Amino acid sequence: MLTRAAKYAVRASLYLAINSSINKKVGAKKIAEVLDMPLPFLAKQLQQLSRMKLISSTKGPSGGFFLNDKNREKSLWDVIVGIDGEEWYNECFLGKEECNKSSPCSIHPLVESFRKKMRKEFQEKSMGEIADNLNEGEFVNI
Repeated sequence: MLTRAAKYAVRASLYLAINSSINKKVGAKKIAEVLDMPLPFLAKQLQQLSRMKLISSTKGPSGGFFLNDKNREKSLWDVIVGIDGEEWYNECFLGKEECNKSSPCSIHPLVESFRKKMRKEFQEKSMGEIADNLNEGEFVNI
């Protein structure tokens, strides 16, 4: 359901939640290497997240990306919507142009409950809370 861009943004944001702070910035190149992502593509996602104030960045020799306390309070839902928007969330799994409660496809009821649960889970936990429950070793391998 999520685009590759959103998946990269989520992984990079969580990496920053684990490995950065206001005093410890991480460069896009380091993130790309550790998470095995193409640097130009990742850099674009990081810049977009920074413009939306979902992550922070500073320029210069000691610059890079990091999460401050406010960023750590943001949810994965914020990151996903920041990259993909919300249109994907309402798209029909079977590809119908119109699929909703009044005109559902045959699997709409199954998908709807899954969507609600996913949205709730992604909105309820902050990046900081999720990062606190991950260790770097397991995270890098996802």
